[in-house]
Amino acid sequence: MIWAIDTLKGDAQRWWVQEIELGMPTTWADFLVRFKKRYFIKAFQDRKQRELINLKQESMTVHDYATKYISLLRFAGALVPNEVEKARHFQMDLRDNIRGRMAV
Repeated sequence: MIWAIDTLKGDAQRWWVQEIELGMPTTWADFLVRFKKRYFIKAFQDRKQRELINLKQESMTVHDYATKYISLLRFAGALVPNEVEKARHFQMDLRDNIRGRMAV
């Protein structure tokens, strides 16, 4: 976390000084939550959520599908609120011939 904080410049650096005054996050996850609330544009997050909703394996390999799925999860928010929902959503959008082989 310290390395990431040291790279902040301009507005982000001023924002972080204010965050410290409010009570510095104790973990990397806390920092990311605060940072994303401040700097992720809502429209961008909405677009990424739609990408996640619309993501299907189709012609991708399972590895490529999983990589894309994982990269979009950080924008999921309440769409997939827990590990069970993450797994269920991932499984449902696999190709039929692969999904049928998975244990429930």
